[in-house]
Amino acid sequence: MRKLSKEKRDRLILVCFATLGIMATLWLILIQSERETLKQMRAETLNVVEQIDGTRRLLAQEANFNTTLGGLNGELAERESGMASGDRFYWFVNILNKFKSGYTLDIPQISQETVAPVGLFPEFPYQSATFKISGAGTYFEFGRFLKDFENKYPYIRVQNLELKPSRSADKKEQISFNMDIVTLIKPAA
Repeated sequence: MRKLSKEKRDRLILVCFATLGIMATLWLILIQSERETLKQMRAETLNVVEQIDGTRRLLAQEANFNTTLGGLNGELAERESGMASGDRFYWFVNILNKFKSGYTLDIPQISQETVAPVGLFPEFPYQSATFKISGAGTYFEFGRFLKDFENKYPYIRVQNLELKPSRSADKKEQISFNMDIVTLIKPAA
């Protein structure tokens, strides 16, 4: 560079700076954009790998899920076996007569069932049957009967319970009762 003239030296320096500027511009335009593309592709690849791992975990849990589902379906079938089906009035009278045999209650009136949708959830597969019953007994015996009946049959509930004291003077501890008993009806298979 010492043997070059000042004008040639300045041009050479200018060409070097221009070359460096062009290289820096090419770096920013071409290589930096490719780096950004690679960075995006890495992020997408990691996302896909995470999705694949999640899918593998779900597939590994499939056997456990199927076992749990089978157990729950069996439990549901067992519970549904105790629900009203077929001749619902005969079913209810049979259950009530078997159950009340251990209690000193008189239940002479049982009405035919009134069937209605349950209305708890949309597309709920069960309907309800409501039976109106009337009877008499002691307050203590009726309370014991009601508690035991509702605990034994979790899909049956009592509504509109009405208790009245007995009108006869010789039966002071007696009450008469009216109530609606609502039960779920097993859906047709």
